[in-house]
This record gives sequence, C-alpha cells and structure tokens, in this order.
Amino acid sequence: MEIVKYSAEHKDDCVLAFKSNLDQFFAASELDEFMAFLDTQALNSPYFVLMKEGQVIGCGGVSVYQDISYLCWGLVHRAHHHCGLGALLTEYRLDWIRSENLSDSVKIETSQHTQGFYARYGFVVTNVVHNGFGEGVDQVTMVLDLSSVHA
Repeated sequence: MEIVKYSAEHKDDCVLAFKSNLDQFFAASELDEFMAFLDTQALNSPYFVLMKEGQVIGCGGVSVYQDISYLCWGLVHRAHHHCGLGALLTEYRLDWIRSENLSDSVKIETSQHTQGFYARYGFVVTNVVHNGFGEGVDQVTMVLDLSSVHA
C-alpha cells in the first residue's frame, strides 16, 4: 500500500471508487460535487490517494477552515471494504493534521452508515440532518478533540 498526493491522473479511478459507494454511502446527487472538487480543490490541497499495485483504491483529504481541520471526501472502493484500508487512510490524515499542527479539533460530515467507524477514533456526533446528503443518506456532523486523543 502507498499513499500519495492526488493528481489529475487519479481522477477517473477516484470517480470509479466513489461510484462504487453510491446509494449506501453517498447520494447520487453528490457525484457532480465530488468531481468538481477533484478538478479544483483536490489539486491544491492535502488530498491523498491510496494505491495498491499502482491502482487507486481509495482517496481522502484534509481542509482547514477557521482553525478547524476537516476530513473531506474520504472513501475506499467498495471491493476493498472491511480490509482495514479505511482505517489506514483515516489514520494517515489524522497523523498529517498532527504533524502539520493544523488544529486540535477535527470535524467530519459523514453519513449514518459510517458514523460508527469514525466513533472508534473518538469522533462525537454533534448534529444530524435526516436525508441531509440525499434520500436515505443522513448528514452526520462529528467532531474529534485531538488534544484528548493520543497518536
């Protein structure tokens, strides 16, 4: 496994990985937003891809707004779920935030389907918007206080 900085050559594989997670983990309406993100913000921000044998199998990034770090657009291709790769990508991004001393607070907006995954890292639910991302996909806001969690 290798985690590298995102570049435009990774876009198609990232989109395929995203599409593999449609319906349960992402609403179809989010696809255009994700592709626009890849074309603009991902190129100029800490956005990473998880590679296995030269193939992108996951991606995820970090953004900072008003002294709060955010985990953004994190996902692993559905064919590679339950293999520890989501944990690898999440831990990489949390370690990156720590190494850059970006903030003590990390936020994520995720779905009800993955909130349990992030709770294992100490993220706490602060808000839920039913169908916030689309029909059947709630918008769950979670926060992690990095100062209270050991690396």
